[in-house]
Order: sequence, then structure tokens, then C-alpha cells
Amino acid sequence: MTETWYVLYGGTSVDGRGPGIYVGRTTDEKVALEHYHKCRKDPYSTGYVLVYMDDKAYRMYISE
Repeated sequence: MTETWYVLYGGTSVDGRGPGIYVGRTTDEKVALEHYHKCRKDPYSTGYVLVYMDDKAYRMYISE
């Protein structure tokens, strides 16, 4: 695998603590960042982005 994959999760819950729901995947970093920022703006969102690379996998986090 030479590409970075971004797996997108979405959803909402009454307290923002429920499980995320798979909504798609992309190799486009811009699409992943837009989804991430959309989720961060909503306090009830359960969405996040998982990033898969050749040598590691992690949950996207951008300090603001």
C-alpha cells in the first residue's frame, strides 16, 4: 500500500459519546479534513477520521 487511506465515520448522539458510523473512505486528504472539521463543529457528533498508512494507523486529531 503506497497511498494513505482515510476512513470516515459520522453520526450524532444526545451527548456526543455514542459510536461512530462508517460513512465512507477516501485517499483525498482535503475530503478527510473537511469531514474532520465538520464533525468537530458539531458538539453532538460521534464522527471521526481514521488514517491508515504503510507503517501506522491512527485517529486524526488536530489541536486547535
